[in-house]
Amino acid sequence: MTSYYPSEGNDQMYYKYIHISSRHIDFASTKSDFQVNLIQPLRNVHAVALKSFSMPNTQYNIGLGQKLRWFESYDDGTDVHYKGFEIELDSAYYNATELKDHIKTKVLAIADHTFGLGDTTPQLVFNYDTTSFKFEITYTPAGAEVKTFAIFFDIDDHIWHSMGFDINQGIQHTYNRDFHILWTNQVIDAIPQHDSTVSPFASGTINALHVATIDNMKGLFINCPDLSISSSYETHIRHSTNQAQQSTILEWIPNNVERVTYLHYEPAHLSWHKIDNTDSTLNQFKIEILNYHGKKISQYEIQDFQLQLIVECKEHNEKSLETRERQYASAYSKAHPTTRLN
Repeated sequence: MTSYYPSEGNDQMYYKYIHISSRHIDFASTKSDFQVNLIQPLRNVHAVALKSFSMPNTQYNIGLGQKLRWFESYDDGTDVHYKGFEIELDSAYYNATELKDHIKTKVLAIADHTFGLGDTTPQLVFNYDTTSFKFEITYTPAGAEVKTFAIFFDIDDHIWHSMGFDINQGIQHTYNRDFHILWTNQVIDAIPQHDSTVSPFASGTINALHVATIDNMKGLFINCPDLSISSSYETHIRHSTNQAQQSTILEWIPNNVERVTYLHYEPAHLSWHKIDNTDSTLNQFKIEILNYHGKKISQYEIQDFQLQLIVECKEHNEKSLETRERQYASAYSKAHPTTRLN
C-alpha cells in the first residue's frame, strides 16, 4: 500500500510498508537475528519507523549467560582478604520461588567454596517471602571465622536489581573498573573504596529493600543497525558518569501483559529514524530482537511474531522549462482576463 501527502516545493512524500512474519523468514541462526533483502529496493527513502510488533509473551526472565556474583572476605587478625565467587544461572523462566530454589542448587554445586581460616565452607542461603514479595540472603561463616559477604552489581547484569536488592547494598562495578577478577579462583588483597568491616560487607541476614520484579521481563528492544544508528542514543555509565552514545535501537517495547498472553505494540507516536545513506536507497537491513538486558533472545524462548515497518519516501517532481512556461502563462491568463464584463 502506498499513500501520498504534500510536502514543500515540488516534493511529494509517500509511505511504503514492510510486513515481516517470522513464519516466512529463513533464519540463519535464530528468530532474533535476521536480515531482510528487498527484491525491489526502495528509493528516495527519507526515514523509517516501527509501525507495529506482535509476539506471545514467552520470554525467559533469566537469559543465557547471566550470573550472580559476590565477594567474601575474612580477617586473619593481621590482614583482610577477599575472594570473588559467581554462579551462572540456567536460561529459563522462573517465578521468584523457583529462582530461589535454582540459586540454592547452584550455590551448593560450587566446586571450591572454601575460603578463609581452615578453608571451611560457609552457608549461603537464599529465601523468598511470599507475603512481602522480597528476597533475603543469609550468610553464615563456618566455625569461629570472622568472615563477611557482599553483593557485586555487575554493570551489564541487573538480576540483583530484579530480585529487589538496592545498589547501595552492594559493591558497584563502576568502583572497580580497573579491577579484573578471575571470579572463581583468586584471592584479592584489597578492594578499593571498601572495607570488609563496614557495609556493604556483612554476615547474617541481608534483606532486599525492594519488592522483587523477577516474574516478568520489563520489555524488549528492536534493533536495526542499518536504519537507526544515526538517530538513536542510549545511556551508559562510563567513568562514574552518565553518558549517552549512539545506539542501534529502533524501538523499545514495554512488556505490560501477563505471561503467555499476546504482547502487541503499536506506538501512538512513531519514532522516525532518518536514513543516512548517500543515495537514499534501502536494499537490505538487519533486525535484532533483544531482551531487557540487551542480549539476543534465544530460539527457545521466542515464538512467531509479526513486525511492520513504515518507510517514508520523498518523490521530487521534475518539470521541464516548457511545462513550467505553459503553467505560468495559464496562471497569468486566469488572473488577467481579456474579456470585458457587461
